[in-house]
Amino acid sequence: MPTLDDTTTLVKNVAIAANDSLVISNKDSGASSLIQQVPAAQILGGYSHAWLFNFDSPSYAVDAVSATVDLFTFSATHRVDKAAVIVTEGFNPSGTATIDVGIGDEDLDDYIDNLDIKTVGITKNSGDAVETPAEDAPSAVSDPTDADTVRVTFNNGSGQNLSTATTGQLVLLVNILDINDYVDLVPAQ
Repeated sequence: MPTLDDTTTLVKNVAIAANDSLVISNKDSGASSLIQQVPAAQILGGYSHAWLFNFDSPSYAVDAVSATVDLFTFSATHRVDKAAVIVTEGFNPSGTATIDVGIGDEDLDDYIDNLDIKTVGITKNSGDAVETPAEDAPSAVSDPTDADTVRVTFNNGSGQNLSTATTGQLVLLVNILDINDYVDLVPAQ
């Protein structure tokens, strides 16, 4: 088994697949080891958080025309600068199937706006909060209210239950910055 000392002797890779793993030291971990593996797509894409939804996930496969899931609770120091949905297998409920990703109780489609999840593909930053920067700003950054949530809403606009789907998978990626994580990030100059 190679160690970090063997890094220079390992085979070099010219391409990294999304499902390759990278190793990080998670200083916030309460586990016995701070070392964790993270999908390469998450780190290389610049996303701090990732969630997977399948057609049979309890949060999607409900006997209702819509489902809402709160995924993350913001503190006063959190900001969001990007979001993406990758539909790896189209959802096939009777009727339509869409997803909105936004801020609970504020704007439900701030990050991803009414995305058709019946079609395989990638959509980034289609919501107003991260789509267009404010005037003279280099990029759009969302400043959600303290204690609000990242909220996902699945909808079937045809009045059919979401649980009628027999296929479907998507990955939601969101970059949530915590300003406190940047305190003393590197040595002072």
